[in-house]
Amino acid sequence: VRITKIRAGRKTPGLAAQHLESFKLVRDLTSASLQGDKVGSCEVTFEPKKTKQGSFSTNPKTAGAITLTVQAALMPLAFAGGTSEVEMRGGTDVDFSPPFDFMQRALIPTIGRMGVKVTAACLHRGFFPTGGGLVNLYVDGLAGSLKPIVIDKRGHVTKIEAVCYATPPSGWLDEEDVARTEEDFEPWLLEELADKGAPKPKVQVRCEAEQMPEGQKVFKAACDILVEMSGGGVFHASGGPLDGPKGRGSLYDVWGAAAEKALAPLKAQLKTGAALDEHLL
Repeated sequence: VRITKIRAGRKTPGLAAQHLESFKLVRDLTSASLQGDKVGSCEVTFEPKKTKQGSFSTNPKTAGAITLTVQAALMPLAFAGGTSEVEMRGGTDVDFSPPFDFMQRALIPTIGRMGVKVTAACLHRGFFPTGGGLVNLYVDGLAGSLKPIVIDKRGHVTKIEAVCYATPPSGWLDEEDVARTEEDFEPWLLEELADKGAPKPKVQVRCEAEQMPEGQKVFKAACDILVEMSGGGVFHASGGPLDGPKGRGSLYDVWGAAAEKALAPLKAQLKTGAALDEHLL
């Protein structure tokens, strides 16, 4: 396979660090020969051979999106014939790429229905520009073919799940912020997302303190919302990461702003009548 004119016309054309790491991971997974494997390269020649299982690692040493590297390597991992582990470093929640929670809560369960068993654990969050995120990915290779699934009817909302996370320097969340968020978000999300006239969906709201890499004191907060449908589809949207509160500000207010940011595209998708999230197609 020869790929030319990579990112042609961009201000900085050619491979960036995260693209190069994706190529290298797939190279290692498929025992491939790879030419043009350097940052800035506008042409790559890739000749795969035999797919293999094993332990692998990636580290672009930037905030390059871990989730995009996962997407590049997912099919070779699925057909590797055994269990593989990948230690992945970079950005877990960065602009213009799927956040970690989309991968864990929407993508992985969906492909799981196709027979691909994937487990992902986020040990550290990583944000732009420093990165530093750490994800351990485990994939059990398929014994046979992918199982087809059909998700072609929207149905009604059956479950709404919101996860509000933050990376406070102290490592602890304020109990009042957590209590207010869990109490106030449930009726609010129900009002915003439930289908009128349909059975009342289950609503879950939880708040989590996430860890940053040692030496990084970056205070961020985000709200990820997942909606499950009776037709079998799921929808996801993420608000954030936003800067943590300063001065007398509260995490409750930041999570509220993050939830508002997530709700707009989520409601727009649900309004279309689509059967599942557009990013899963």
